[in-house]
Amino acid sequence: MVQGCNRCKKAIVFLKKRGVKFISIDISKNTKARKRCETNGCHTLPVFQIDKNWICGFDKEKLEICLKG
Repeated sequence: MVQGCNRCKKAIVFLKKRGVKFISIDISKNTKARKRCETNGCHTLPVFQIDKNWICGFDKEKLEICLKG
């Protein structure tokens, strides 16, 4: 997540409405986290890691599938 990113804000609202616990990391301030995202093929925001799954961008369908388990 990056401060001021509208897609990131929408993603946070999405997760909160579903009662999902999450950790928000601002990758503009955390270079280690940013590099980890890039290593896993993510070059767009927001980035989600759910178990071993990486979701690049705010893709509600992919999120729903991963959150269902």
